[in-house]
Amino acid sequence: MINLVVALACEAKPLIQAYSLKKSSTMAVFPLYVSADMLLIVSGVGKINAAAATAVLATFAANLPTQGLIAWLNIGVAGHRNRAIGDEFLALKLVDGETKNAYYPTWLEKLPCQTDNLLTVSKAIDNLPDDYAVDMEASGFYPIALKYSCVELVHIYKVISDNAKDDYRNISAASVKNLINERLNTIKKVVSQLVLVCNSMNRASEIPESYQQLAKQYHLTATQQAQLKRSLLQWNALSKDCIISALGTAKLKDARQLLTAINKLLANLEIKY
Repeated sequence: MINLVVALACEAKPLIQAYSLKKSSTMAVFPLYVSADMLLIVSGVGKINAAAATAVLATFAANLPTQGLIAWLNIGVAGHRNRAIGDEFLALKLVDGETKNAYYPTWLEKLPCQTDNLLTVSKAIDNLPDDYAVDMEASGFYPIALKYSCVELVHIYKVISDNAKDDYRNISAASVKNLINERLNTIKKVVSQLVLVCNSMNRASEIPESYQQLAKQYHLTATQQAQLKRSLLQWNALSKDCIISALGTAKLKDARQLLTAINKLLANLEIKY
């Protein structure tokens, strides 16, 4: 299962056609398109809209019979001072221009395209930086999607729509639609690889024995139970070691300390990877 978040209808149209998505009549706030294994929501421009649409989509997906982890992908256009219009990339570093919060998506498969840094701004800017592409949605999308999945399954794919020679004022709905259309082959590779990783992680998604053991030792709230299951699924996907052994003899007083310790172990795994 994969959830797609796009800002504009013109970005969505090629994807709707390519994946034979049907418009859902159950969503009033944001346009929603569905198939058996894909959801696509159109957020509108800006990181606030992107964050809201992502949260709405997560709630919608949670009510579906699909179980396990879900992959997330933000698809759209971005500006860059030097890159050519039509260039494509996956963002492996994301920075919010206002809060300066930074995020580092982790791609596990062979990269299907180039990568770049991405800066999310609140309004279009004339002076594009040298070392970042620029968009207006990704830092709204990413931290919300991450709450419902994991760093290996939440990603951002962008196509360059404007640069220093041809600025954002020349962008049209038709040109954006064409840019996405021209990159459908790569988009399909990105989606396929994400789904592959997601399915691989979900194949190990039966509640592991370690969960039962830890749940008996620590009093867990419903939220902490979900967090522990998600963290253990990540651990099983990334490591062959037993999480109980990895925790060692650390004296953890409560469920909060347990989750913190597991997250530190996961962070170390991701850095090594």
